[in-house]
Order: sequence, then C-alpha cells, then structure tokens
Amino acid sequence: MTTSDTTMDQTIADLENLAKELRATRRKVSQSIKALETVIVQRKAIPNLSNLPPIVTTKPIPEPQPLHKHDAIQTYRDVFHAYPQKACYETIIAAVGNAGADIELWRECCKFWMGQGYNPKNINGQLARFDEMWHEGRDGASHLEVIDGVTYHVYENGTREIAN
Repeated sequence: MTTSDTTMDQTIADLENLAKELRATRRKVSQSIKALETVIVQRKAIPNLSNLPPIVTTKPIPEPQPLHKHDAIQTYRDVFHAYPQKACYETIIAAVGNAGADIELWRECCKFWMGQGYNPKNINGQLARFDEMWHEGRDGASHLEVIDGVTYHVYENGTREIAN
C-alpha cells in the first residue's frame, strides 16, 4: 500500500465517522422535537387556570404545636426546672394526655417525685407513679398499656379505655 492509499483510507474512515455522528445528532434532534411536541399537546389540554376563582379557606390550617410546648412537658419543666429528654416527649404526652385534670395529676406526680429525691430523668418510673395516682379512686383500674402506639388504661376486668 502506498502513502496515498493510506491517506485515502483514513479520509474515508473519517467521513464514515462524521456520517455516524450526524445520524446520531439527527436522532437526538428528532427525539427532542417529539418531546417538545408532546409538551405542547399536554399544555393545550390543560384549561386556562387563570380563569378559575381563587381558593378561599374559611379557617387557616393551624401549625402543629411543637412537642416542648405541650402542657405535660411544660408541667415537667415547671416542677424540675429542666426539660425531660427529647426522646421521652412523645411517651410523656401519650401517657398524660391533654385533659386539664390529668395535667394537674401529672404536676402532683412530678412534685411527689421531686419530694422523694428520685431521679428526674427516670421517666418510666414517673409515668408508673402517674398511672398509680390516676387509678386511685377508679374501681377495678390496673395499669397503662401501649398497643400499636396507642396508650390505653387497662382495667382488671380486661376492658380498655384510650388514655387522653
């Protein structure tokens, strides 16, 4: 083979590569055009939203209250002058609930715990004491039980009542 034959072969190979690149680019352009046409059809199908009346809510959606502001957590803080561990917030709230009488009972429980000199970080002990205090004066009451994340008061006769 001569030098001119080698140069000719190289030129042909370069032209073939260029043709492949152009075909690939053409495919990409074709695909882009199809995608653009699809978007245009979809946009035409959507009604003009500017003609719709604005959505008016009669009541603003309340922001969820941060857990540390719950009455049971604030009661703990009032008595012990410190917050309980954050990991215990939901457990305390589930056991004590929102009822005013239960919050006051929780306050008495915390005061009792402090007066005995017990460890304020022993939340399970405090909740057990709260449960005992809650059941005083209630016939047949026994203990708190959490089932699938729901706290129940379980009575000796086997009935359950959702804790507030």
